Amino acid sequence: MLSTKVADSMTQRIIDNEFSPGNFLPSERVLQDEYQVSRTVIREAIKLLDARGLVTTSSRQGNVVNPDLTGPLTDTMRIAFFRSQVYV
Repeated sequence: MLSTKVADSMTQRIIDNEFSPGNFLPSERVLQDEYQVSRTVIREAIKLLDARGLVTTSSRQGNVVNPDLTGPLTDTMRIAFFRSQVYV
C-alpha cells in the first residue's frame, strides 16, 4: 500500500533526525510534493505514524514528532528483528 511506504519513509526520516522530536512535520502540501502522492495518501501515512506513536496529530496545530520515541522505536526494532528472525 502506498501510504505504508510513505509512512515507512517518514519513519526513517524521524530515525535519521531529519524530522526532529518535538518539531512539526512539514505541511501536508509539502509532503505531497516531496512524495508525489495525493493528499489522501499523506493523511493515511500520518495516521499510521500516529498509530505507531511517532507523531501526535492536532487539527489546529499540525503534526508533531513525539519528543519521547523510546517506546515506539523499541517496538519498531522488535518488529524488524522478528522479521529478520533475530532473537535477543
